[in-house]
Amino acid sequence: MESSSEDHQPQIKLILLRHAHRELKSHGIDIDLNETGHEYAKNVIKYALPDNINIIYSSPYNRCLATIFPYVYPNFKSIRYDVNISEYSESTNRPSYENIFNTIHEKYEDYLTNKDKDIDTIFDSYMESEKQFNERVNIFINRIRADIKKYVNKPHEITILVCTHGAVIQMIHKILTSQKITCPEFGEIITININL
Repeated sequence: MESSSEDHQPQIKLILLRHAHRELKSHGIDIDLNETGHEYAKNVIKYALPDNINIIYSSPYNRCLATIFPYVYPNFKSIRYDVNISEYSESTNRPSYENIFNTIHEKYEDYLTNKDKDIDTIFDSYMESEKQFNERVNIFINRIRADIKKYVNKPHEITILVCTHGAVIQMIHKILTSQKITCPEFGEIITININL
């Protein structure tokens, strides 16, 4: 019996992790985890994640990096940052990692300096549509596909961790499984098996 090329495809386990509890009262460009979030990352998430993760992706926001830091630090695992899985509020001109925070700052600066201008007009010019959001999440999924193809000596199973935001997790899940899920709680882990 001949084996198909699919038999040689590794099984992909995708772990979607929403960042831990963030500072709810803070306002600003990049909100950090609160005390509960830091403790949860250190004492729960660190031990809830499996040891055999092959690739780790993260949103460049501090709350995502702080969530996975206790897991990656002792093992010196590398993290691949991707602006395409940053929060669902990016500029229509998708910024690079280097200027993402400047772009967000400009949005608020525009709001503050144009008080006579209609607020909806200001925000509409900076906020992305759901279609644009879908497009950038698809760009990220295609990055996963490309990274897996380059993976040397592919094991039978590849485990990928994505630490990101609730709306991004919902969109990734919807694209890959055609199923809508409710927004995950802070620190919630969702695992899906996929073929890319």
